[in-house]
Amino acid sequence: MEELKHKPNDPQTLAKAGGYYFATRQFGEATQFYEKAAKLRPTPDLLTKLSGAYYYSGSGEKAIAALDQALQMDPKFANALYNLGMLKWQVRGDTKGAIQAWEKLLKTNPNHPNRAQVERMIARLRNTRICRQAPRPTNRQARYRIDSGGGGNDMRCCAQ
Repeated sequence: MEELKHKPNDPQTLAKAGGYYFATRQFGEATQFYEKAAKLRPTPDLLTKLSGAYYYSGSGEKAIAALDQALQMDPKFANALYNLGMLKWQVRGDTKGAIQAWEKLLKTNPNHPNRAQVERMIARLRNTRICRQAPRPTNRQARYRIDSGGGGNDMRCCAQ
């Protein structure tokens, strides 16, 4: 955080601070830093991280809007497509929209490392009546979780 004192308007420093707050589950603070960084230098990765902070702060629609913006910049950005599917399902209950996002993910990223998991989620939404009519879970009840895209495996499934 010392770096912020010397570079208070540097997008990379602001994004790093956002990542720190996200990692410590202080999502409101993470949102503030990611928003500042995105205003200065938006990137698909940064907007996807901002989306995660919005979601975990309870702002699902803002999270979707941030992903839409990321995908305008890079329509094939895998983390944004994955998270968009999750949020369309969890925030809006839009199973059709979730499937469309995930199908685009698989089409534009055919060698995606989590392809099998995404295919299982698509099949689950198509074949399980309960999932098609799934209630919109609260953040605490979310069956799957999105991640800020901060390295590692962003596509972790909490329950299958």
